[in-house]
Amino acid sequence: MNQYEVVNGPLTLPPGLIVRLTEQQANLREHALKKRKNGCYEVIHPVQFKNGETLGFDQVPDKTLLAAFFSPEQIIEMQNEIKIPTKKQGE
Repeated sequence: MNQYEVVNGPLTLPPGLIVRLTEQQANLREHALKKRKNGCYEVIHPVQFKNGETLGFDQVPDKTLLAAFFSPEQIIEMQNEIKIPTKKQGE
């Protein structure tokens, strides 16, 4: 599970996401979460997190969520690193 720190908050997570939280984070938002196993929770109502909070995800969050964890420059750099080279004409 990858951990991400909110740096461009507040961040609102939509229903349906699975996220790993500390017990303290979950207790503050228990009305909006459904407990899973191993410290994971399913978001059942939109829930917000502020700068400095750390969240865990099994998969890389989508581009919209990444904006809360990284600067625009960092996101562009990450996209360039995973860019798949295009095939040359005739291959």
